[in-house]
Amino acid sequence: MPAAEQIDPGLILEKCTGLDIVVDPIGSTTDLGIAMDVIISDSLEVERAYGFTDVKAITNGHSLFCDGADCLVCQGTSLYQVGTDFSLRGIRSGMSGAQVDYAQYGTAIHYTNGGQNGVYQDGVSWPWVVDIYNFGETFKRFETTVPVFDHIEVHNGYMLGSIGNALYASELGKMGLWCMKDPILLPSKIIMIKHVKQGVFVSDEKSVYFMSGLDPHTFSVGDPVSPYPAYEWSDAIDYIQGSEVKDYETPGLCAIWNSKEGLCLGTPDGILLNLIRKKIIMPDTGTTGASLLRGFNVITSIR
Repeated sequence: MPAAEQIDPGLILEKCTGLDIVVDPIGSTTDLGIAMDVIISDSLEVERAYGFTDVKAITNGHSLFCDGADCLVCQGTSLYQVGTDFSLRGIRSGMSGAQVDYAQYGTAIHYTNGGQNGVYQDGVSWPWVVDIYNFGETFKRFETTVPVFDHIEVHNGYMLGSIGNALYASELGKMGLWCMKDPILLPSKIIMIKHVKQGVFVSDEKSVYFMSGLDPHTFSVGDPVSPYPAYEWSDAIDYIQGSEVKDYETPGLCAIWNSKEGLCLGTPDGILLNLIRKKIIMPDTGTTGASLLRGFNVITSIR
């Protein structure tokens, strides 16, 4: 081929720190302006993405939950257990088909979709039933059935649940014992509850708040820690070790979720860090999302 017709291979990078679409990377040897089907290793080397793996696809599945042992997914109006061979075993039918939220207490996985709820354990699903109060005398009036919540989360032995803009808490160690008096009220509908060691990050449709404390019955709503909300369903099940996060580097498990302003990290002491805002501009047309961790990589999507 004549020299004039040779294809310019472009800039070859030996190492790269990531993607940057905010600052023009031309002339830079540390960032990529566009990246497709590549992985940046822990040593900052750019590698081709992994090839396809021959696995069974879960068609039209949603609301995936996996704690490293049990794996659940919804398909249509049924809830399934996913086997290690990716086979599906039905554990509950007749659901509405709405998105499901999960919260694990011990080995029991509680779930709710705003219209139905239940508990899964050891391959079986059963109704989420009321617990017996055995703490002595009380003036509290407890529900005779477990309320059906929009979102749920476990924090320090308490179950938290939201209905609209109201946040409720169960009794300590009693996931089925609820007094619905005097809830914590946020300005708009609650779309995320995510616990860390020292409290809970709660997002409504306008902002994210951090409610500090080990007993959610003492929570209060202060100023937002973020002026923009989380994408609903975008919080990852797994947590990130804070000592491995640049500009934080403090031990402790950190929550992670996505937003229209970028991927957010909530630290154990209530600090919110935006991990990518300086480098990547996120589309603001999405309404919901999903995130998962794979090693040091966060895989996220926006719908």
